[in-house]
Amino acid sequence: MCVNVTGSGWRPPPRRPISARRAGICNWMVPDDNSGMNWQLILSVIAVVVVLLVLKRIGLISLQKARAHLQSGALLVDVRSTAEFKAHHLPRAMNIPLDVLHSSAPSYLPDKRRVLLLHCQSGARSAVACRVLKQMGYTSVFNIGSLGRAQKVIAS
Repeated sequence: MCVNVTGSGWRPPPRRPISARRAGICNWMVPDDNSGMNWQLILSVIAVVVVLLVLKRIGLISLQKARAHLQSGALLVDVRSTAEFKAHHLPRAMNIPLDVLHSSAPSYLPDKRRVLLLHCQSGARSAVACRVLKQMGYTSVFNIGSLGRAQKVIAS
């Protein structure tokens, strides 16, 4: 620490740039060219995708349990848009689009204890819808996932 006691404008000498090795940074953190960084970026992206897929799978109900619930009178809810639903939907499915779910659920789904099986095109919107309905007090809400997965549940 330098203190300017005399007011003479004295300044400490300029610092020399230190190398990565002197700074204690590992060699893999300071690549010689961009190829090392490209591999790190690619591996990072792959890791993120794998984690997202695993998290998505964790929230899904098994096909066997979904079939059992459906045979016991569960309600199949499609949370895709009205246009998507009109273009193609599953038999016995009720359409409550995600964007109106919070306001429409009480009128369409008055029994908060009834088993609800939700699906959408990919499973992402139905996962959000599950969280919304659970926050609203619905106790038996399950995410089937994608439309294709919901078709497998209905097929057997």
